[in-house]
Amino acid sequence: MSLKDYILASPAFSGSRPPVWGRFDAEWYRTRYAHVLREEKLLSDDGLPLNLSNEAMETHWLEKGASRGLSPNRFFDEEWYLRQNPDVRDGIGYGVFSCGFLHYCESGFRSRSPHWLFSETDYFSRNPDVSQPQSRRQFACPDLSRVQQRV
Repeated sequence: MSLKDYILASPAFSGSRPPVWGRFDAEWYRTRYAHVLREEKLLSDDGLPLNLSNEAMETHWLEKGASRGLSPNRFFDEEWYLRQNPDVRDGIGYGVFSCGFLHYCESGFRSRSPHWLFSETDYFSRNPDVSQPQSRRQFACPDLSRVQQRV
């Protein structure tokens, strides 16, 4: 079973509406990682102008950014997530996951916080009308088929 098939078979994809945290945000990515994009362009020396289109930003994250620890949006902090979840960091090292975001989409969304500004425990204690099982059925991730699994 491919990585995409494995993720799509998870309960996270049973809902019809993907959550905000599951979407790639090209505008945020372009702003947040401008220094990385400029540095890579200087090192490439291919003579072409820097492509900052939304599609180019998503392609950059899928092909390079995810494996370098860059976050896909403002709602998920890759570096923080890996610091808080050493088992996921180890899984990346062993080739089980290509990045923390894929782990979060696959199973981490059930019990782990995606960002230092968000606490799952605090959220559910302040919103008792939202049950964890209900939220698990409603949340889903984007099509991550283009993210390459590290081997």
